[in-house]
Amino acid sequence: MPFITDSNLKRIITSVDLMNIDFQNSDVERYPYQANKLELSFLFCFKLLLKDADSLHQVLDNSIGGKDTFKWVYEGLQPAYHRIMNCDRITVDFENFEVPMEFRDDDSKVIEFRRWFKKYLFQFKNKPDIFMTLFEQEYGFQTNIKGRKVENSFKFPIDYSIESLDVLDQQFHKLNFRAIAHANFTYNKRADIILKYGKISHYAYHKVLHDFKDDKYSNEVIVADLKNYYEKFKKPLFDFCLNYYRLKYNPTLEFSEEFLLKVGFKYCSSCNRDKF
Repeated sequence: MPFITDSNLKRIITSVDLMNIDFQNSDVERYPYQANKLELSFLFCFKLLLKDADSLHQVLDNSIGGKDTFKWVYEGLQPAYHRIMNCDRITVDFENFEVPMEFRDDDSKVIEFRRWFKKYLFQFKNKPDIFMTLFEQEYGFQTNIKGRKVENSFKFPIDYSIESLDVLDQQFHKLNFRAIAHANFTYNKRADIILKYGKISHYAYHKVLHDFKDDKYSNEVIVADLKNYYEKFKKPLFDFCLNYYRLKYNPTLEFSEEFLLKVGFKYCSSCNRDKF
């Protein structure tokens, strides 16, 4: 059975319109206290992908090849699946390059620029002065093309050392009970922060301090409490849920070739050489 990277596993799930998918909370089985709509939807789709991948395929918005925005040199490409877990392509990062603004008003110009850029990629990386001369000769103006490292290092918090579903479930319920208690004034003098804002705890991680417009607590106090709640309870509980579904429905996170090809994957040319 083929393997895919965690990045592409996440990519399948986020290809679903998570805010509009229809399900009941009971369909999710396990979820953290104060989980919001997006978190519940993600867990539901993660479970569905592992339990019945074809059912998830029915609600995918499109192939996971991705929409071409014509902003980058490499875009809309098919992801690959792997036959072996230690394929050297699984952890390879790559660099993408921004298409100059001057070309983005015409898709055909972007396509032609991509072809030209790939032809002179060696010069761009190793002889930038020569590249800039070639670019100006070809297009009649100067530009500063920006590169961006695209990491393939995203990892789900999967713990393969956990082998007992019962033990995992006991740990989940114990921590979830503590999370509920944290929203009780008997155990937490600012429990109302968790009750009021627990579902939007991710707001605490905004680069710009979010204004909660709260009459009782300052934004700084709310952010500190939400970060504490998220890191001590919500995130670990979310991780427990992912491991629960993995252990219950697809312990090795393998998927059929038929499904992967259907949703837009291609064979990895490195570990599927016999396919070529």
